Amino acid sequence: MDNIDKLTTEREELEAALQKATDIRGAEKKENANTITDATDGQKAVEDAIAIISQFYGTAANKVKSQKDFEQFLQQGPVADNLPDAGFDEEYGANQDDSVGVVGMLEVIQSDFVRTIDTTKATEKQQAGDFLEFSTVTESSIAEKKSSISQYDGELVEQKNEIADNNENLSASLTALDHAVTELVELHAACVDTGMSYEERVARREDEISALKDAFGILDNYKL
Repeated sequence: MDNIDKLTTEREELEAALQKATDIRGAEKKENANTITDATDGQKAVEDAIAIISQFYGTAANKVKSQKDFEQFLQQGPVADNLPDAGFDEEYGANQDDSVGVVGMLEVIQSDFVRTIDTTKATEKQQAGDFLEFSTVTESSIAEKKSSISQYDGELVEQKNEIADNNENLSASLTALDHAVTELVELHAACVDTGMSYEERVARREDEISALKDAFGILDNYKL
């Protein structure tokens, strides 16, 4: 009975630990998935921003080059000094040094998102593996304890049935013994009665011996 109680307690503790670990694993998996999604979206947004900025500064640089080429063409003409200002402002071409700084900053941010995605995926893989190992070992232990409890339950039922049978046999033996003792007392009283004939005393003695044999047989069985 003590073994059954101990195994039952251990099984319940393992089941509680497994349920707790399952809940934690579910929360971890959800959090990792959200982190990867957010980082992926961030990475895509930065890529788009880099593409737009690169296009903007590239277009501006081309316009500056076109402006300089046109001015050079005007300077080469005979009346270049007399022509009115073409209206091009060099600021229009944007500061190309700024483009390098902005794009570089965005690339750093982009690399952070990529690193976050890779790290989270590795963490998810590790956590999933650890949980699988823990759940496999725990479920195996729970199954073994359930099997042991079932075996002990069967043995306990057998023992209870055996005890019940023994008690029943003991009760029957005690009843038979009481009956034999009663007969012996009656025979003893008859043997000491001086009013009996010799033949009667011999017959009584034989009955007494027979009853004693029966009593001893019952007692021997009782000892077993």
